[in-house]
Amino acid sequence: DTGRSSDTGTGTGTGTGTPGAPGPVPVEAAGGVVGGETGGELLLIFDTGQREQLPVPVAVNLGRAPAGSEPGDRLVVVRDPEHTVSKTHARLEHSFSGTWITDGGSTNGTELLDETGASRRLEPGVRTLVEDGVRVQLGNRVFTISRLLGGAS
Repeated sequence: DTGRSSDTGTGTGTGTGTPGAPGPVPVEAAGGVVGGETGGELLLIFDTGQREQLPVPVAVNLGRAPAGSEPGDRLVVVRDPEHTVSKTHARLEHSFSGTWITDGGSTNGTELLDETGASRRLEPGVRTLVEDGVRVQLGNRVFTISRLLGGAS
């Protein structure tokens, strides 16, 4: 086991994304990855206990039954017993220069929660930088993002 895929269906998809939303930005362009740099991993930890470990750089679509929007996308099925997460709720892009999230036009929205608990609802289709220490809320699910250095390659 490489520890890179989750028990919840991460993989590669080829869906069409959200109609009318701006197209995804390739991770290399989004984060300025130079010369194919790779290394480390990204760890998403959800309030349900679900954990997702992903290679860096990565573009991942999150939702209850997510579809890919670009070749090579990772898909993370978010466990949500309350059914507040949309099919393809949001897109997370991470490279060495930062982490970005875009709400995919979800029904219950995507919010960024800072360390004080203050929230900021994202505008659908607008790519937004996720600052260090900020948690992400998809519907009623909340997750944190951690960067693991020196992950398996």
